[in-house]
Amino acid sequence: MSVACSPSGRCGRPCLGAAVAVLGVAAIAAAGFVGWSDPLSAGPSAGAPAVSPSAVGKRTETVLSSQVPWRTDLTAALAESARSGEPVLVDFAAAWCPPCQLLEEKTWPAPAVRAVFADGVIPVNLDLDDAAAQAASETYDVAYLPTLLLLDSEGEEVARTGYIDAAGLVEFFDEHKAAATAPGR
Repeated sequence: MSVACSPSGRCGRPCLGAAVAVLGVAAIAAAGFVGWSDPLSAGPSAGAPAVSPSAVGKRTETVLSSQVPWRTDLTAALAESARSGEPVLVDFAAAWCPPCQLLEEKTWPAPAVRAVFADGVIPVNLDLDDAAAQAASETYDVAYLPTLLLLDSEGEEVARTGYIDAAGLVEFFDEHKAAATAPGR
């Protein structure tokens, strides 16, 4: 079973309620395992960065905990890609999505992943609570979160994946980067 969130909350399958219940229990268990605390508690858990109330639900460059040089404007990133020839990795995510938070906490900070970005991939983080990000998600037919898209310099999708750990993401880039940078693709 893949790890994903549906922005619409519907999948059209009769067992959705049971699946949501099972995933909820699994998410609570996983939250304890990775050190998440009660989100209703008075303060952050030990070692967790404090986030101001005005930042809740907004994923900006200052809120993202990793050292990835995120862009938040897909149009500007595609223009940068057209000039440089570098592919674009778009992370469609949301603050309310637990697998998206795992990406932020476990995958993006990994040195091997940061090295991939330093080697010529333009990272874009789009928060689906934003109207522009929702429009982009419709353009690229994003059904679940997280969705990661590798785009060429013309904005054409080369590859797509969901939640992925650091080693898997490096492998994803190794497998698809040449196709994303091929001239006249």
